[in-house]
Amino acid sequence: MNMMLVLPWYLFWGAISVLCIVAIIRFALGLPVTGGKVCPECKSRVFKEAKVCRFCQHKFDDNSG
Repeated sequence: MNMMLVLPWYLFWGAISVLCIVAIIRFALGLPVTGGKVCPECKSRVFKEAKVCRFCQHKFDDNSG
């Protein structure tokens, strides 16, 4: 098989694999993809809708965000 025909497919599926691995890791860690807010106590990123920080249990005001 001609290597010049196969090489682009290896590069394409390699890039797709890396993107999938990054997405799985972000999902497993519970990181929001975009948005969110930073806890003033522990500086962890939490979801924008969070009422309590899941790391340090800091309670957010209703107007924080």
